[in-house]
Amino acid sequence: MNQAERLKELRRKAGLNQIQVAESIGKSRSRLATYETQDELRIPYPTLVKLAKLYQSTPEYIEHGVTPEEAALSAEYITGRHIRPLVVTVDNTGKENILFVPIKARAGYLLGYGDPEYIQSLYACSMPGFTNGTFRIFEVEGYSMSNTLQPGDMVITRYVEDWNNLSNDNVYVIVAKNGICIKRIQNVIDKAAGIVIQSDNPEFATDFIPVEDIMEIWEAKALVSRSISRKPSDVIFELNTLKSRFEHLTSKKPA
Repeated sequence: MNQAERLKELRRKAGLNQIQVAESIGKSRSRLATYETQDELRIPYPTLVKLAKLYQSTPEYIEHGVTPEEAALSAEYITGRHIRPLVVTVDNTGKENILFVPIKARAGYLLGYGDPEYIQSLYACSMPGFTNGTFRIFEVEGYSMSNTLQPGDMVITRYVEDWNNLSNDNVYVIVAKNGICIKRIQNVIDKAAGIVIQSDNPEFATDFIPVEDIMEIWEAKALVSRSISRKPSDVIFELNTLKSRFEHLTSKKPA
């Protein structure tokens, strides 16, 4: 059922004709008829609120077909209340372990992230300074975040319970239905019910993930790298050497 059909259904359930509704919301009958026949027409929000109040409904239901019950469930899902159970393991003192998800375990993680037996099979460790929250380590694959993260790097992350608290431009690990990715994000949950994911490598396209496709979100807190960058002094030395050679060549007089 589309928006136009929902409007027509709500009016009939309310026992009103188009003239009565049009007068109540301060619109012409022809305008109301347009709302009830042209689904692609965007209704001004103040008018939407008037219609919802008249029909004892909500703007979300008229526009998107989302019932109040579904809206409440979505809010609970986004904020993590009773909807997304997180499976953890603990050491012999009762403290939560930090679990490592290597590249080769990603496919299994998508299927077993909620399975205690699978989670128990992941390598577990503890690290000083990472005790306030639930932490997980994800191995970096590919070059989409090059200049920031390299293949084989390990990102230490903290579990995000309330997705409303996601910070724009920060790096997160997104566990979604179609895979696991490590990206910078733009939080548009309040506007578009999802997040925009961006790569640091400009060769990779920006994408959008709706909240219903997201299973877990982890915020990057630290990095363990398998590679160490060369000293800046080495690079400067090479540049100066090249500059000297160039100046030497250009200073030679032609025979």
